[in-house]
Amino acid sequence: MTTAAATAPAAGLAVLYVMFEEYEFLEREISLLNTQTFRDFTFICVSGHQSDPDRIERILAAATFATAHLRRSSDSGPSGGFYDGQVWCLARGFSAVVHVESDCFPMGPDLMARLAAGLERHAVVAPVCVPDGIPMGWRWCAVRTEVLRAVGLSYRELYFLTEDVYFYRNVTRHSPAEILYDISVSHAPTIEKHPFADRYLAAYPYLWSRNHVLFSAMIVRSHGNWRDAANFCGYLVSLATYSLHLALRGKRTSARAMFDGIVDGLLFREHHLRKDRMEQAESDYLVREVPAFDADCVIDKQGFDVGTRAVAAALLCAGRRVLIKRPSTFTLTLCFALAESLTITDGQRYWQLKDSAREGVADRVAIYLVVALSGLLSPLLLVLALVCSRGSTATAVPPVAAPAAAARG
Repeated sequence: MTTAAATAPAAGLAVLYVMFEEYEFLEREISLLNTQTFRDFTFICVSGHQSDPDRIERILAAATFATAHLRRSSDSGPSGGFYDGQVWCLARGFSAVVHVESDCFPMGPDLMARLAAGLERHAVVAPVCVPDGIPMGWRWCAVRTEVLRAVGLSYRELYFLTEDVYFYRNVTRHSPAEILYDISVSHAPTIEKHPFADRYLAAYPYLWSRNHVLFSAMIVRSHGNWRDAANFCGYLVSLATYSLHLALRGKRTSARAMFDGIVDGLLFREHHLRKDRMEQAESDYLVREVPAFDADCVIDKQGFDVGTRAVAAALLCAGRRVLIKRPSTFTLTLCFALAESLTITDGQRYWQLKDSAREGVADRVAIYLVVALSGLLSPLLLVLALVCSRGSTATAVPPVAAPAAAARG
């Protein structure tokens, strides 16, 4: 980690911004933050190891608030970037950290003022991210550093995929968040970034499965919350189901990668990292936006990933036209396999992921059997993951000494 010139005070509120080489996003972020009614904070840009420090410094020079630039020395993914930034903030004595990913932006001038005011009342404060309609970990979630010291930092071994979900659950299990329902931040829908449904759901099948197992087991170990145990079981069922679904559709390499990820997650092989993408073959299901969708049934995630209603709805969607709002991993993977056609919505726009049935009767029987078997085994596999995770300190706060930063201005 290289520390560049800074105008950072010794304490206060930090805005931790993690990027790779998205210079236009950084410029837009600085411009929007310059319009905030509250600017008594330090903007800390954690950039990728291949980034252009001079270009970043020129962009930061336009800020009307304190700034610092930390350039990573190796590729550690978003999770590693937030981990490094959090360590730096703790060493500098900041009282709270607002976590921001590179492509998430304020939607009004009062965001920082509301976050700062909320931190006076609560240890965790988060706005609503649109169009998802829910609070998210790397989307302006503000956390007092006392919480970070108590529950740990970003789970750096996840590299990327699900690392923000882990972080948000980890801090909110310790300190329930105040959600600012009338304040929003904007993040482009994930589905708009991917032309194929396969790559939307699991562009990196190994990490998708490994990370879901690792982080949910770690959450159960850390907090002992029954909801997280239910989430672990739901994730395991959905991962096993989707792995079979890939195999049935002839994507054997990706199916095997997903299965390997499940095994490595259960055995808590945190330091195994494979970034193989879904094989570059023609997708079974093209994503396309449609003006409307006439659904036989609507599934809306409520509360958390697995509930009786969500399970029943997913299993009963076979041969039906299904519309999903706020999808969970469990419902989405089962609907992919069983539904006649499938569309996902944010409440305003509709994306059709599947337009006709591709699975035969034998395929559906196999899917139901895997759902039942993995559901029965998931409590025992949770015990295995908890046993194998003993001794893991992936999110622990390391002993830190404040790094030198040259004053500027």
